[in-house]
Amino acid sequence: MLKCEKEIKEKYATPGKKVVVYRGAKPPIDVLFVGEAPGWQEDTVGKPFVGPSGKLLDKWIATMPKKVKVGITNTVMVMPTTSDGLIRKPTPKEMEDFRPAFRQVFLETKPSTIVVVGSTAAEALLSMRIGQCVGKAYPRLYGVTMGVMYHPAYYLRQGKDGVADFKRLYQVIVSLSQKPSE
Repeated sequence: MLKCEKEIKEKYATPGKKVVVYRGAKPPIDVLFVGEAPGWQEDTVGKPFVGPSGKLLDKWIATMPKKVKVGITNTVMVMPTTSDGLIRKPTPKEMEDFRPAFRQVFLETKPSTIVVVGSTAAEALLSMRIGQCVGKAYPRLYGVTMGVMYHPAYYLRQGKDGVADFKRLYQVIVSLSQKPSE
C-alpha cells in the first residue's frame, strides 16, 4: 500500500464504491501503467486491473525483464456509473477532479516510464486522442518517458492479446530512455 493511499481514499470516498488507487511493486518503480477507471471487479477487490483486462495487462508485464518494478493505477479512481448503475466513461470533470490523486501516486512511485493504457488515459495525460498517439513513445514528457497502448479491453474485443504491440512499444520506450536528455 502506498503512503498516499489512505489520504486519497478518505478524500475521494464515495458511498457504495471503493476508491481504487494502486497495485504493484513498492516504490520507487520503473514503469507505471495508467488506465481509465475501475470496473466491477476492481470496485469489488479494491485494486486496479484485476478483471479480464488486468489479466491481459499482467501478460504484457510478464514479457518485461523480471527486474523491472511495475505499478498500476488509473486516471479516475472511483468507478464511474450512470444513474442506472451502468459503468460509463469518466467525464473530463472527473479526470480533472482526480488529477491531484494521480499526481500523488506519480510522485510517490517515482516511475521513469509511464505506459498510458487506453483513450481516456491518453486524453487525461496527453490531451490527445488515442489514434494520434497509440504505439508511440514520448521522451521526457513530465520528466519521464511515456508510451501509449490501446486498452487491454480493446484487444479482448478484437480476439487478440496485444503482446506483439506491447513488445514493440516497450522496445521504443527502452531505446528512448537510454538516450541522453537534450
